[in-house]
Amino acid sequence: MPAVVSGEGGESSNSRALKIIESIKNAIPTSVDVQALKVKHAKNDDNPLTVVLIQEITRYNILLAKMRSSCVQLEKGI
Repeated sequence: MPAVVSGEGGESSNSRALKIIESIKNAIPTSVDVQALKVKHAKNDDNPLTVVLIQEITRYNILLAKMRSSCVQLEKGI
């Protein structure tokens, strides 16, 4: 599929989309080290807040991985 050139600077829509995807990828933070967190809070293992914290950080890491994967798939699609 040919790239459509916009009137603004001659940049194609594909090129603009790739730049946006790249900026999103760069804005995604690194995953939190759950193992280090477990070691740090090992003495409070029975604390419900610690359990919930670890669960939520695990979910957060899954979300970050999915966002990274989606960006890669978008790049491949373009």
